[in-house]
Amino acid sequence: MMLSCRRCLTIILPALVLLAASFRLRGGVAEALAATSLPRVVLSAESLAPRAIEQRTGEAVTHDYAQAWLDLAVCLDSNRTDRVGDYFAGEAKRRIAQRVAQQRGTNLRTRYLDGGHHVKAVFYSVDGRDAT
Repeated sequence: MMLSCRRCLTIILPALVLLAASFRLRGGVAEALAATSLPRVVLSAESLAPRAIEQRTGEAVTHDYAQAWLDLAVCLDSNRTDRVGDYFAGEAKRRIAQRVAQQRGTNLRTRYLDGGHHVKAVFYSVDGRDAT
């Protein structure tokens, strides 16, 4: 069934207005795109031992992994460290903050183009607390 042009505009126009408002409120292209474009992550867990990973756990792992990479890309593109959050800790978080400070000092930024990730899980503990 074909929609009339007027009907298409009533559906598409509000979405474009919301996207434009999101773009203005969040402060940049990278952050406007960040709301909708997680990188593609493929989790390979077929040979996982000593037990198989549950579907919901696998979905959470791939989502969090993708979100971490997206947050890193936004941080480096916007020269802000507030998006790093809890996905990075210790030395990794320190190095990201150092990189952002260097970029600010030279008035540069890094645009990270993500082609996707293939992650292989090799260990998942019996009690489900540890995975690598």
